[in-house]
Amino acid sequence: MLALSLFLLTALPIEPGYREGLQSHIEDDQNLKEQVSAIRDSLFVLLGFTLGMAVSRFDRRRELVVREANAIGTTYLRAQTLAQPYRDNLEQLLREYVDARIDFLAVGLDPTQFEQAVKRSHGLERVQIHDTRRQLRLREEGSCRW
Repeated sequence: MLALSLFLLTALPIEPGYREGLQSHIEDDQNLKEQVSAIRDSLFVLLGFTLGMAVSRFDRRRELVVREANAIGTTYLRAQTLAQPYRDNLEQLLREYVDARIDFLAVGLDPTQFEQAVKRSHGLERVQIHDTRRQLRLREEGSCRW
């Protein structure tokens, strides 16, 4: 009888503590689920903003590439109307410029190759093509005198 009463005196306080622990564990699981859900939602919002910015940058870059391609095509078509020595020279320069732009886009992240591609592209555009244009303008001014 003494053993039974000692057992009941120790077991009775343990049972409510055990039940409280189970309830607390279930609440902790619920809190953990809420925290995971909040973190997941935050990541989805961050991913949405990131993709939104990337899409706008991609669209802007595509627009610039299309504008440059149209400008090159228009310049090539206009070069067809020039006199012979200038026409061939400008057509060749435009072909070299297109090759330089393709090389520029293909170099990747190597800084030395990137710098060389930029110099080649700018050299063709700013020096040789504009020199040809300047020569044509001087030729037209000289032939249009009254």
